Amino acid sequence: MDFTGIILFAIGWRCFIFPNKAGLGGFAGIASLIGYILNRNDLGSFLFLINIPLLILAFIYLSKEFCIKSAFTIITIALTSNLFGKILPIFCGNRLIFCICGAILSGIGLGCIFKSGSTSGGSDIVSMLIKLKYPKVKVGTIMLYFDVTVIGLFAIVYKDITSALYGALVSFI
Repeated sequence: MDFTGIILFAIGWRCFIFPNKAGLGGFAGIASLIGYILNRNDLGSFLFLINIPLLILAFIYLSKEFCIKSAFTIITIALTSNLFGKILPIFCGNRLIFCICGAILSGIGLGCIFKSGSTSGGSDIVSMLIKLKYPKVKVGTIMLYFDVTVIGLFAIVYKDITSALYGALVSFI
């Protein structure tokens, strides 16, 4: 189930969401911004690199089993995302339709990843770590604030408010 989720997430992100300059929350969104700023297509590499410190903290403060599963998922997402960016077609044109398709694929993929007891890293781990320090704060609330902030950065970096609006749509779906 984890691997199926990884494939669906990577296809949605790389083939539909990123090519249409739609904002994406979490660390995948940050990796997309870094790739855009540096004019690089190896988004999976950026996703992996920015997750390394979080994996170390997860290993120390969260379950070792959870950390190992998450590391596998993050590494596999990074590898498949880079591979799919080279071999699969990208879908550009009707941004609305392609963002909806990407959101559905990525959302189902993340659902499969979470159902298997893993995580895609990033804001999921950050939220869990913050919850350890502040138990009354809900993980979903932390993730929402983080995602809204990252999606807002798309409007600034792309100099296009519609990128952030499409990102909000993708997150909502």
